[in-house]
Amino acid sequence: MATSSRTNLIGHKTRLRLLAMVLLATCMTVGCVSSSNKWVALRATPRNPLTETLGLVTRSGPKPTEQTIQLLRRYNLEDNLSDERATLLARLDEIDQQEPNRVNAYAMAELAYVGAKREEQSKHIDRALELYGSAVLHSYRYLFDDKYGAASNVYDPKFRRACDLYNAALEGTLRIVQAQDNIRPGTSRIIKTANHECTLEIELHSKGWQDEDFDRFKFVSDYEIHGLTNHYRSYGLGVPLIAIRRQHVDRDPREQFYPAELSFPITAFLRMKSEAKADDGSQRLHAVLELRDPLDRSSLEVAGMKVPLETDLSVPLAFFLSKPALDDSKLSTLGLLKPEKVEKLTGLYMLEPFRADKIPVVMVHGLWSSPATWMEMFNDLRSDPLIRENYQFWFYLYPSGQPFWFSAAQMREDLLAMRKSLDQQRQQPALDQMVLVGHSMGGLVSKLQSTDSGNNFWNTFSD
Repeated sequence: MATSSRTNLIGHKTRLRLLAMVLLATCMTVGCVSSSNKWVALRATPRNPLTETLGLVTRSGPKPTEQTIQLLRRYNLEDNLSDERATLLARLDEIDQQEPNRVNAYAMAELAYVGAKREEQSKHIDRALELYGSAVLHSYRYLFDDKYGAASNVYDPKFRRACDLYNAALEGTLRIVQAQDNIRPGTSRIIKTANHECTLEIELHSKGWQDEDFDRFKFVSDYEIHGLTNHYRSYGLGVPLIAIRRQHVDRDPREQFYPAELSFPITAFLRMKSEAKADDGSQRLHAVLELRDPLDRSSLEVAGMKVPLETDLSVPLAFFLSKPALDDSKLSTLGLLKPEKVEKLTGLYMLEPFRADKIPVVMVHGLWSSPATWMEMFNDLRSDPLIRENYQFWFYLYPSGQPFWFSAAQMREDLLAMRKSLDQQRQQPALDQMVLVGHSMGGLVSKLQSTDSGNNFWNTFSD
C-alpha cells in the first residue's frame, strides 16, 4: 500500500506505542460487559472549584475572600458591601481607571461573581446575568489586559482563582442564556452586564464539525462518571461542554456513519475583542464566544500568550453511552440469540468527525459483545495527543450469532462502500493505512479482510 509523506513522519515509535496501548487495554478491558448502562450520573450540585473559597453552599451564603475585603478597606469601601453591587463595581472601576492595578480587576471579578450568586439565589435572574458578565470581563482583564504593565504572576494563588472565576462566571452566564434561548454557532446577541452592554458573537472552531451539527449542549460540571475507569480532563480556561449533534438528511456521505444523538466534547471560551464608550457614557463591548473542539487543539493564543483550554474528553463520551439504545447487555445478547434483530444495525460507526488526514483504526468486537466493549480503550487512546493527532477511531457492529464468515463478507462490503462513499477518487492515502483491531470472533472477522486464500478453498473440494 502507498504511504503518504505525512504518515512517514509518525515513525515506528508511535506505531509501536499505539500497538502497546492496544494490547494492554485489550488484556484489561475487552470481553468485559458492564452490568449497568449507568455511565454517568447527575451531581447534586455542579462541580465548582470556588465552592469552598467563596462559601457558595454555606448557610450565610457566598462572600468575598479576606483579600478582597482588605482591598475594600484600603479604599474605605468595606461598608459599601451591602450596597447595590453594580454601584460598588462602578466605584472600584473609577479607582482602577485613575490608578490601574491588577489586584483591583481581581477584586471586581470576585465581587461581581459573589453578587451574581446571591442574585441567582434570590431569583433575580436578570441582575445575576449582568453580574456574571461583569465577573467574566474583570477576570479577563486581570489575566490579559496590558494596561497593568507586567504580566500576571502565575505563582500567585489569585491567578488560579482568577482563572476559576473566569470559568465559573462564564458558565453561569451560559446557563442563564441557554435557559432563555438556545445558543447556536453563527448567531449573535446583546448581553447587558453591570455598567456595560456587550455584543456577543458565537463561533464554532472545529476541523470536523460544522455549525449545523450543533444542536444543543449540556454542562460537563453537572455530571460524574461511573462507567469509565479513567477520566481525562485538562485544566486551563474555558467551560467544557457536552455538545449534542443534530442529525441531518443531506448529501453529505459522512452522515450515514454518525449514530443518532451523538455527543462530543466542546470548550466554550469568551474572547474580548474591543471596548468603546458610547455617547451616553456607557461602555460598549464586543466579544466572541468561541466553541472550540479539544480534539483539534488543546490551547489557543490570547493577547500574545499561549493559553491552555479547560477540556473534558471523557464525560461527553460517557453521556453518549448512557443512551438506552446503546445498552450493551441488551444489544450484545440480541446480536447473539436473535442476529436478525441486529442485522439492520450492522455497519461502521464514527464517534468523532471524519478526517481525511487521519489513519482509521477500526475496532471489531467479539462474540456476545458490541462496540461498547471498546469504550475503555477508546477513552484511553484518544487521551494521547500524538495518537489523536494522527488516528481516528471507528467501530464495526455485527450480529455475533451469525457465522463469522458471513460477518466478514458484510464487513468487506461495508468497507468498500465506505471507500466509495468518502473517497471515490482514492485521493486520501490515510485510508490505505487503515488498522483493524479485532477481539475473539472480531479477530477472525478482521483477519478475513486481509487474507487471500487464492485457490486453496476450491482445491480442497475439487481437482
